[in-house]
Amino acid sequence: SMIAREVEQRTHLAAWTQSVSRRRWYAAKTSALAAGLAVAGLIAGMANGWLQHHFTAGDTASSRWSWFASASLALAGEAVLAFALAVAFGALLRRTLPAIGGAMAGFTVLLLSARWAVQALTPTSKTTGPHVAAPPGSWILGSTANAPIPYHPAGQYWPLQIILLSVLLALAAGALATGWHATRTRTV
Repeated sequence: SMIAREVEQRTHLAAWTQSVSRRRWYAAKTSALAAGLAVAGLIAGMANGWLQHHFTAGDTASSRWSWFASASLALAGEAVLAFALAVAFGALLRRTLPAIGGAMAGFTVLLLSARWAVQALTPTSKTTGPHVAAPPGSWILGSTANAPIPYHPAGQYWPLQIILLSVLLALAAGALATGWHATRTRTV
């Protein structure tokens, strides 16, 4: 929506006809805002991770996956992805409200897909029996009656966070490239 707002308010005419190139304008605005959002997301994610650890201390029966995408590194990637999608949709649609709606829908789909991919496609361990609890600190994937329980050991938490962050940042880079292409190819 950053670019859509500029177009709607016609301020892009002043920005893009000055001595600063569109590339430099786009890079300066997006990198500064994305970096600020990444730092804010990292701080919020670390605080949420700390809270999650204290709220679920001693709980070995329930799954902590509901917290996974909102704790530690993941929240920084989510903030950057949401921003990048808003920029891309703003550059493509040139209207603020449709860009926000498209960014929200795209973010929801991409986040749920990335979370599912990290959760389901990475190797898991299984308990030795149907009524055997997963080790403390594990990330339980689900349980079915009379079957071993699949889980990610606690030691996989940070590698899985890094994988999710990498996926989210790759998607954000693609969205920002799409926004740049739309900005570059559109006439003033």
